[in-house]
Amino acid sequence: MQVNESFCLWSDLLGYGSNFYKSNWDITSELSLVNIKRIKSLQPFWLRVNNPFQEALFTLNDGLVRNFDITREHYPVILDWLVNVIYTFDLINRLDTQNGHPGLRGVLAYGQRIKYIDKNYTGRGEYIQTSPERKDMFNKKIVVYSPSELQMNTAFSKAYIIEGSGSKKGVSGNNLYIDQM
Repeated sequence: MQVNESFCLWSDLLGYGSNFYKSNWDITSELSLVNIKRIKSLQPFWLRVNNPFQEALFTLNDGLVRNFDITREHYPVILDWLVNVIYTFDLINRLDTQNGHPGLRGVLAYGQRIKYIDKNYTGRGEYIQTSPERKDMFNKKIVVYSPSELQMNTAFSKAYIIEGSGSKKGVSGNNLYIDQM
């Protein structure tokens, strides 16, 4: 198995879940629509890729993962990505707070990752006994996502755990925290 070194930023919109709790998880409620409008307004910056050659971006509800694979021979590229990821985090945070929301909190961590599943995704057709043509048709619907960038990724694990630890561990407010590696 190949070991890759990477930086990973996990960030999460603050207060996002409270509207769902208050509306009894009804996604069509007025409060839920506030959440949808909120995240849609951030989308141009939320989905900004800072380096398409080495960064992979994943969204999950109100969470955002940025993974950057490190190549030792390109230190200026690493520094450029770090500057841009901090700038983008700050930009999203400012836009969200200007719109009356609490902003986002994030943790940037360094770690290693190992790909342990051969495919990044599996289509529905792999679970159905049918002709090759129909299998191709059914495979258009992905039923398993397993992106290599998130497989056994210790940088992601650290960032997620630190961010989720909350104010009891000194992680609070709409700030960006950087793990001491």
